[in-house]
Amino acid sequence: MLHKSQILLRLCLIYITGIFIFSLLGWLKIEGSPYINQTVNFIGSVVQEPDRRENYQLLVVSFPGQSGLIQLRTNLYPEYFYGDYLEIKGSLEQPLSTINFDYVAYLSAQGINATMNYPEIIITEGAIGQSPLQTGIKNIYQFKQLCQEKIEAIWPMPSSAFISGLILGLKKEMPAELNQYFVRTGTVHILVVSGYHILIISSLLNSIFGYIFIPRPKKIYGIALVLFLFIIFTGGTPSVIRSVIMALGLLLAEKVGRPKSMLNVLIFTITLMLIINPQTLVYDLGFQLSFLATIGLVYLAKPLEKILFFLPNLLTIRSTLASTLGAIILTNPLIIYHFNNLSVIAPLANLFIVPLTSVIMLAGLVIIGLGFISMDLARLGGWGVDLLVQVTIIIAKYFSGLPYAQLPIPELSWVWLAGVYVIIYIIIIKVNKNISPAP
Repeated sequence: MLHKSQILLRLCLIYITGIFIFSLLGWLKIEGSPYINQTVNFIGSVVQEPDRRENYQLLVVSFPGQSGLIQLRTNLYPEYFYGDYLEIKGSLEQPLSTINFDYVAYLSAQGINATMNYPEIIITEGAIGQSPLQTGIKNIYQFKQLCQEKIEAIWPMPSSAFISGLILGLKKEMPAELNQYFVRTGTVHILVVSGYHILIISSLLNSIFGYIFIPRPKKIYGIALVLFLFIIFTGGTPSVIRSVIMALGLLLAEKVGRPKSMLNVLIFTITLMLIINPQTLVYDLGFQLSFLATIGLVYLAKPLEKILFFLPNLLTIRSTLASTLGAIILTNPLIIYHFNNLSVIAPLANLFIVPLTSVIMLAGLVIIGLGFISMDLARLGGWGVDLLVQVTIIIAKYFSGLPYAQLPIPELSWVWLAGVYVIIYIIIIKVNKNISPAP
């Protein structure tokens, strides 16, 4: 009879198989706009937080009568904000993919089926009323902008850019060279708000609420409310939504007295997100990587920790390396398939960088909060965080400069990818016969 964990693991395999099938058959793609290559004039609402880059900004707007959303590329100024109603005139274009990046699929996962480059835009004030929810979300984004201003006032570059990416998920000011250090060392995930960040925030809130003697049931509700606001705060990316749902699932399991099971919560989270947006299954690479990384953590961390018995567990070195390797083993085949490169130095780099970034994130949150009370005190306390950021950058730069830190890989077939995951699946079943999954 199959163990419960094996049943859940096979359900994960079904999801992975679905990714292959739907990708090959081209299912689940959002229908194209009927107005492609036509000049249109309409009033649209900005429905996502604007994505501001170095020389331009991207806006996602809804278009009455349009089945999907439209992505606008426009000048960096004037700035636009979530909830703005805009009168727009321009030509709708079909998104185009390149050899190395399926841009159509990437946009499809967000419900976007048309683009428009540098249209004429006029802000329409008072044309359409805003709901209380829209007003609330807009206020949260304004608070996020205020936090960004505090970060820039407390820390110099590049520390301010690093902390903005780590805490707010903003990478617009990250120097390209600095970003490449983390790409080459396989640690760029720390600059994308994900489950790792949610875990730190949940732990911090749990400690704070416990310190001020809030009862457990109310503590769970408080954490849930903050995490919900955090979804909006970070722009509602799939990785954040997934991570918050998982965190809330674990909190609910604790509340009702049921044993925690990370994989149970993962399956529930995946199913719920696919009900909301089926395109996520195929076209959101971040969703797929985080899904695979979690499986690696659940099923490979413990076996790998036993293999690494010769390492000391001082400062959780052994468990951290085992968890990192587990996630890397599951995600690397997909990364190699899409990006045709392999970060050889990633396990060692993560071992040094991940613990540092957890300290930077916690301390950074405290310093930003202090900045709302006294900027002088915030700057005084911020020098320690700045020092840690500089050390992190030095480590990333050193590892990225090592010979063969990143190896180019020739383009591979999906058959190779499927075969590798079948082998990994068999290995997971073998090594987990007598080992229960990590909680």
